Amino acid sequence: MSVCAGEERERRDHITNLLAKVQDDLRLLREDIQDHVTRGDPVDAEAIQVALNQIENNITDKTEELVSRQFQAVSTLPVGLPDSKQLSKPFHLRSKSLPPPHLSHSSPGQEAQLLYISKLLSQPTHPATRQVLSDAFGIPLTEKDSKNQRIKKQDIQKRLMPIKTVPQRTALPLINRRDPRATQPVISSRDAQHGILNLLERGLIPRAADIILYPSPVKPKAITLQKFSKHDLKAPPIDNFESRGVWAGIKFDFSGYSKYPLPGIPGTATISKQPFKYKPPQNHTLTVHTLPPIPSDQEPYQTVDSRVDVPVPEHREKEVSFKNVQSKITIRGGSILQDNDYEAVKTENASKWDMMLRILGLVEEMAQNYAIPVIFVGAQKAIHLAEEYDLEPDPKYRELIPCVLNAREVKHLLSTPGRRYKGHRGIHAAATRIQATYRMYVRRCQYLHYRKMKWASGVIAMGWMLHMKVQNSKKYLKKKQELSVTNYRSRLKELGENWDTFHNQKRVIIHIPSKGYPIKVRKAMQNFFLAQAFQLPRIFDVFDPNVEVVYVSPIEIGEEVKEYNKQLLDNAKGVARSSSDMWNRIHFIVPDSLDSFGLHNLSLSTFLKYSPMALKRIKNIVGGHPAVLVPHVPLLDDLALADQFNIPVIGTEPNLVHLYSTFSGRRALFKAAFVPTPPHLQGVYSAEQLVEGLTSLIINYPYFRRWIFKLDHHCQGNGIAYCDIADHLDCHQWLLSEKARYGDKWKKQWAQERARRKVLSQLPTILANKSCIADETIYDNWSHFVKEFLASGGTIEGHAPSDNVTSLTAEIYLKPNKTHTLLSTWDHILSEPFKVWGGSMPQTSVDYDDLSLMVDRIAKAAFSRGLVGHISVDFVTFIDPETMSQVTWAVDLDFGPSDMIYMSNLASGMAGLKMPEWSTGESVESTPQYYMVASTRLKHVNLSVVQYSVFFQMCKAHLIGFNNKTLTGTLFTLIESKRKHNLGMICLQKSLKESLVSASRALSVVHQEISTATDSSDTSNFSMVCKAIEGLVEQL
Repeated sequence: MSVCAGEERERRDHITNLLAKVQDDLRLLREDIQDHVTRGDPVDAEAIQVALNQIENNITDKTEELVSRQFQAVSTLPVGLPDSKQLSKPFHLRSKSLPPPHLSHSSPGQEAQLLYISKLLSQPTHPATRQVLSDAFGIPLTEKDSKNQRIKKQDIQKRLMPIKTVPQRTALPLINRRDPRATQPVISSRDAQHGILNLLERGLIPRAADIILYPSPVKPKAITLQKFSKHDLKAPPIDNFESRGVWAGIKFDFSGYSKYPLPGIPGTATISKQPFKYKPPQNHTLTVHTLPPIPSDQEPYQTVDSRVDVPVPEHREKEVSFKNVQSKITIRGGSILQDNDYEAVKTENASKWDMMLRILGLVEEMAQNYAIPVIFVGAQKAIHLAEEYDLEPDPKYRELIPCVLNAREVKHLLSTPGRRYKGHRGIHAAATRIQATYRMYVRRCQYLHYRKMKWASGVIAMGWMLHMKVQNSKKYLKKKQELSVTNYRSRLKELGENWDTFHNQKRVIIHIPSKGYPIKVRKAMQNFFLAQAFQLPRIFDVFDPNVEVVYVSPIEIGEEVKEYNKQLLDNAKGVARSSSDMWNRIHFIVPDSLDSFGLHNLSLSTFLKYSPMALKRIKNIVGGHPAVLVPHVPLLDDLALADQFNIPVIGTEPNLVHLYSTFSGRRALFKAAFVPTPPHLQGVYSAEQLVEGLTSLIINYPYFRRWIFKLDHHCQGNGIAYCDIADHLDCHQWLLSEKARYGDKWKKQWAQERARRKVLSQLPTILANKSCIADETIYDNWSHFVKEFLASGGTIEGHAPSDNVTSLTAEIYLKPNKTHTLLSTWDHILSEPFKVWGGSMPQTSVDYDDLSLMVDRIAKAAFSRGLVGHISVDFVTFIDPETMSQVTWAVDLDFGPSDMIYMSNLASGMAGLKMPEWSTGESVESTPQYYMVASTRLKHVNLSVVQYSVFFQMCKAHLIGFNNKTLTGTLFTLIESKRKHNLGMICLQKSLKESLVSASRALSVVHQEISTATDSSDTSNFSMVCKAIEGLVEQL
């Protein structure tokens, strides 16, 4: 063994001994510690530390010794070093003049490697030295060395730049590529050096050019063909091919040559086990097979039953024979057969054979791709097709059908679903189609999702744009409304300061009888347009010679109505001016947008706001004269009209109208005026609150027999229901006795506990079965009413505890100068419970001084809340059964002038009376006392069949009319001229009883003259009013 091997073995033994010594020291230390722990003796930590330090020092010494020996071995290498140029070369290219060091007992490769390492170690500055130290001795490279190596590699990669080594070749000019008939470019000698194939590929030589090479590069050479005989043509039987029948509708009889193999078909596999496969030629190279001769006594093509794998039509094909067909080429099994026909066609069409090869290659490809067993191609048809597509792209498979003789069968196979996947690379084509279909499905789903998201984003964007547009419109309208309110306040303040001057000068009054009720109220009202036309007597403000009237009507006013009103002006005795002068100061305006908003119950002011023709006419009438606008129930559209006319409005601000039209607003006003009101419970929004609140009212006021339920936004008797609780409550008498027994303690909660339980047990049933609706045309039954009652809020109010209850109304005019006038007072005449038909003026139920005191208080409270214009306050009066004194309650408040004000104005003009002296009942010696019964709500359907002239002749015959001498009698006011269902009537007499009798007689006569046996309360209210008036006459 060599010296190097001995030294290496010695180092290994030394390392082994060192490791064994360390293991022994550690084992002895662990056993010593365990013995101390077992005996329970304390462990000496210092001794353990000393032992560990000794072991560590031994290991360190041995390691240093081992490293020193290793480096000493390296330093003993030979030092015959070459120069730096030699080191930079690869090892096998360095100069051989240097004597290599002698290394005994090593292989040549090891010796060369050691010599190379020794030379590098002797030159520390060489770039490869550090890498050798890292590979041979494990000395790691520094971060800077690794970085330098990476930078060096990147620099080498950057220096490798691709350059063109092939010169650019000339291509066919653009004009020749677009127009084949253009002059061909000249071929230079340099282009010719690249060869004919290169010129053909670049288009410099036409593809269909007939090229003859001279001399010919192909040298013919004779070959020896093997002679075949029948006994040599032995092959496996054709039973492995399951068809034995139709190939594209052609029958082949294999009985005579069943032992001959078919070309292109494996002889050992069957179709049921292995699919039919074809080997496609490369680059349209035609593969020609030679068939063995067919026996002459056999017909090669006969029709038989269809194959298993080739679908054919259900009907059997007629026998087809191509014996007489000349110049045909057969493609069988996806390859062209080199038979006699093929050779004949090739010889006959030698000049055009290249053109035919293009078409035959495509037909062969079609046969392979669609597994068409046999195709017969007509030579002449193929030539024509080749000439047609000479300068065109390759035709499609369907376009190759004209050159196929058995086109019907081939076309059938081409159209058979899935046929493509039985041919050449069918599995690949099927996989491609499946992948494409799946990708299409995925992309389609993604597109549909994207389109849906895009549509949704568009809808959201459009919705957002519309929302913002609506919001901007609302902001604009709100600012405009605020501006209108500001202008209304400033004009009203200016009018109040100059009220006396304005009232005594010539002025224009624009009467717009618009009812600006909330939308719910307007929708619930029937004949809303007609209800705004009941105040036609507003035109009689022309009795004042300083007034010019503009009356805006919601319906067309006929000539008969105008003529009748003109006659009333002629018969007016309390007016100094002529009737023609007064008639000329009346202007009728009908908004031109009445038919533009359908059947929506819009206010008359809204229609006028969007009627430019009517607005222009009113502006011309006003013409800078002092004017005011007098609505019925004001709304914001009235303020907008006032802005257009630049005139003040005699009415309350719409926001305040809405506030004090509710029950809570009315009660707050009456409470501020210290006016008594009936016991009530307001703000009911739930069924439990309804039952419990009504129970508390019944217990606290057991002598109230009827309780009234009012919607918070009711008006003119709409939205009212009532129930006679005392008549249906079994414990009512017991409740009265309990109250009398407890006396003053009855108000205590403990005293009412027993009564509360009894009333609560019976009250829900009584309400559901015994409640009555005042106007059943709006609410059919109690369930519908209570649903709206709880939804919009309502009030429970006690009815006067008396059989003789009179209701009356006080008309108050709140002037802009903070003064008020009581225009009229009148007692109600009810045709049905809570339905006011008309009234008798002045009222006779309450002392005038007491009523005037309450009116003053209410007016003062109204002024403090900013109310201006006409208001109507409803009162009820009765005799209290406990104190036997008269009690008057304020129960309701309405905004706007009522119909009775203008009816009294007409009666004053006809009789020469002064308002408000006679209409309020104030005793003035200079004013004669008259009583009037009036109404604008006479209704009879049969009035439409009577002409107004006939109607007045009938009244004249029954002595119904107005006497100009005594200034008493009956007057009628016409409202409409189309349907004629409604009338107004005034009966003016010098006593209340005479006026009631006169009204009853007039109604009875008219009812008898025009009524029929089938009339009902829905078609006429004459009979009910007559009964109500007769009852009042009996009480007098």
